[in-house]
Amino acid sequence: MKWIKVVLISAVILLFAAPMVYSLVGRPGRAGSAAPSKDVPWASDYESAVKTVKKTRKPLLVVFYADWCGPCKLMEETTLQDPKVTALMEKFVPVRVDLDQRKDLAQEYMATAIPFTAVVSSEGRMVQSIIGYRSAAEFQDALQKSLSESAAPAPSR
Repeated sequence: MKWIKVVLISAVILLFAAPMVYSLVGRPGRAGSAAPSKDVPWASDYESAVKTVKKTRKPLLVVFYADWCGPCKLMEETTLQDPKVTALMEKFVPVRVDLDQRKDLAQEYMATAIPFTAVVSSEGRMVQSIIGYRSAAEFQDALQKSLSESAAPAPSR
């Protein structure tokens, strides 16, 4: 009788945990990270993004991720695909940075947890950092706030 309880409890746990694990790990047959949104004009690399910022005077949006990061994949598949978010990202120079490939940048930006998004003004001032997964609405609010803050003059010393 005791083993039946164990089996039933295990089944209930699996029933509730499976969707979460599925969304974090990814769908079967998919390897690597989610494809970046085609609606976002992602810079090809960090250095070219910095050059574009100097030309356009738009703020820099650095999105740190890793292929093994479940929340990064989820954010890529949901938040960064949202039409309102992709439209707002046109006001930035966005670049995706693989944390494992660019540990120097991760250290410079103090990206200790991912997903990690940094917004840097065109003058090079860190405006905001967004740590962890954010829904489309939360991310959109953070980007709007960043635009306002990056447009404001730097505080005088």
